[in-house]
Amino acid sequence: MNRKSSLLLAAALMLLPGMGLAQTTAPGGPDNLPAYPGVFGQGNQPGPAPADALRGQSPEFQPAIVLRGGYWALDNQGSPVKTGEFQSLSSSAFWDADGLLSDGLRTLDFFATGTDEDGNRAGLTYYGPRLSATVDFDRYLRRLDRDQFGAFDPNVPPPPAPAAQRVLNRTVLNAGEDYAFRVEEFDARFKGEINDNLRWRLNVWGIRRHGERQAQKLAHCFNESLLVPGAPTGNRCHILAQRQQIDWTTVEMEPVIEARLDFLTVEYSRTMRALDQDDQVVTRQYTNSTHTGWPVAFSDVPDNATTENYTEIDRLKLGADLTDYTKFYGLAFIGNTKNEFRGTHRYFNGFDLRVTNDALDGVTVTGYGKRTNEHNRLPTTFPESGLVQGGDSIADYHHPVNYERTAGGVKARWKPWESGWNLPRGLSFNGGYEYNLLDRAYAEYEIENSGNRTFFQPSTIFHEIQATTAMRWSAAWDTFLRYRVRFIEDPIFGVRATNGDVNSNQPEQEHRIEIGGTWMPEENFLLSATFGIEDRTHASLHENVNNAYSVFESGPRLTAFDETSYPIVVSAWYAPTQKLSLSAGYAVYTNWIDQLITLGDQYNDNFTGGFNYVEPQPAQGWWSYGGRAQVVNLGAVYAWTRRTSLRGGIEWGRSKNAFAQPPAPATALDAAGNTIVPDWSLLPSLSDVIVETTRISAGVDYALRERIDLYFRYTYFDYEDKAGTGLSGTTHGFLGGLSALF
Repeated sequence: MNRKSSLLLAAALMLLPGMGLAQTTAPGGPDNLPAYPGVFGQGNQPGPAPADALRGQSPEFQPAIVLRGGYWALDNQGSPVKTGEFQSLSSSAFWDADGLLSDGLRTLDFFATGTDEDGNRAGLTYYGPRLSATVDFDRYLRRLDRDQFGAFDPNVPPPPAPAAQRVLNRTVLNAGEDYAFRVEEFDARFKGEINDNLRWRLNVWGIRRHGERQAQKLAHCFNESLLVPGAPTGNRCHILAQRQQIDWTTVEMEPVIEARLDFLTVEYSRTMRALDQDDQVVTRQYTNSTHTGWPVAFSDVPDNATTENYTEIDRLKLGADLTDYTKFYGLAFIGNTKNEFRGTHRYFNGFDLRVTNDALDGVTVTGYGKRTNEHNRLPTTFPESGLVQGGDSIADYHHPVNYERTAGGVKARWKPWESGWNLPRGLSFNGGYEYNLLDRAYAEYEIENSGNRTFFQPSTIFHEIQATTAMRWSAAWDTFLRYRVRFIEDPIFGVRATNGDVNSNQPEQEHRIEIGGTWMPEENFLLSATFGIEDRTHASLHENVNNAYSVFESGPRLTAFDETSYPIVVSAWYAPTQKLSLSAGYAVYTNWIDQLITLGDQYNDNFTGGFNYVEPQPAQGWWSYGGRAQVVNLGAVYAWTRRTSLRGGIEWGRSKNAFAQPPAPATALDAAGNTIVPDWSLLPSLSDVIVETTRISAGVDYALRERIDLYFRYTYFDYEDKAGTGLSGTTHGFLGGLSALF
């Protein structure tokens, strides 16, 4: 932790002496821990304790403390990366303490948990007449994926490239080893009153991530034989993967002051956030420095550096009751993020103004306007200039793009019954329109060998319309229908600097329809379902900026894609008796993309004499991608006897993502000018990601005596990597223990 993070943390501690620091949210830890009466929301739920929380104890404010202890026995086969992504897979003790203390005026709610040998949680919430505080801490393990680059054999390059000209090789250091971060996160929020009109808040948040990751770096035109005697000769792309120790700390402090003056509320806050790092410096070497701006050959050039930065944001909020029916809300902000490594700045500011009126019975209308600006600066320091061929200066950088976004719109809600219309009482309509303009500065890119031709990214205009109708047919049945459409003029385009070819994966139209509802005919039965259709399309004609290809000289070329998704969610709950509760759910999400892709390159670089595999004439064809994810779950809880309850559940999920085999263009030429048709039949198997997961849980709770319970849990998690990337694994977990209420 460097000076800025330390100063922020010290400032918070000086403002609140004696208060602990901690954080919320634990992704890890054992699943399906038993729920015990008297455990008040794991210590982080505001408000008084439930009436039965003390199990009949009196007097009203008697302290209540629950202690739990147990032991996790774990067995894991295969890779731990996914089965233990957020928790330890070693057998360990489990413990927990949860308590509530109150004198009727002041209340302290606290908890502390040891989930496994790598995970802890702790927190407290305090309520008092002039001060309230919530402090949480979380510590857990985060395992990381690693790439073994096993999807290709460098000695058997994709055809038609000959073996002597394989295009990619790699060196993987620490092959087969796993990588992980330890995460330590805290969140502390305090608030109080200065007087009847002034209130204050202080929010302090921080996270530290330290451990090891796989650092990767690609070198172009790399000749291994110049560094390793006997290695393959010739220039090719080369990936170096190696272990890197990292240590990142982020600390944020935000003081807030709020004033309430009759009809007006004013709030000012200042956010200060620092990201510091103490990473291991990793380097790689290069063998080719023929181009200005490339790394200097045979030098140890650092890579995978995390940039330290510091952010400050000032916000001012206003809320006013202008009339009995009209309310005003305003937000203005200004801020800056400084990149400490290169001395760059990102300045931003904006405002959001809204007026709401409900003078008409059953009608609420809100009009709003907002604007945000983001201006970036070029670097002012160049610490690695000596490692760059030709030096490193401001002249070598493209100015970062500046953005200005302006939006305005109206939203309305109408309940016809309240307006005097003879329509069902439960019927309501919501709708809105928004206009959005995105301007860019410095979004211009020169095309190589084009006679100073430049591509200019035009401004983007969005038109969005939303409409929703909802109907509450009865106390047991409600439905809704939602529709949203967006029209986008000139979405962002990508341009290839070597030839001026233009393409885009951003839509010109978006349509989304959702229909769903909830049905609860009896107190012991609930059914909920949502079905949606999402479609995003693009179809525009563009001239090649460089006008380099004869195929384009006669007219513009089509840029097009279509993306369709079908999200479905269904859930049900049924309690046939007072002893038995059943639940079930099903969700599926599909994503299908078809896009016109252009492959090939044509520019004056003497490529035909230097390479064995070239594609001088661009070829355009439809590429297809498909994705589908689905999950099914079943659960049950059964009160077998007055002392014994049983619980269990199963969840199965499957996801698949892959490209289909695209049409191969008959335009690839070898050095002799012969046409070779590329063989892309392996693309579906090389690109697929197929995962099946199964989770099973079972448990028993037994009331040994009043205030003392025994519990047992079994969990099973199987992660099957059907694409064969080495992440498959299976974990069995057994937890047994005891809890006591004091």
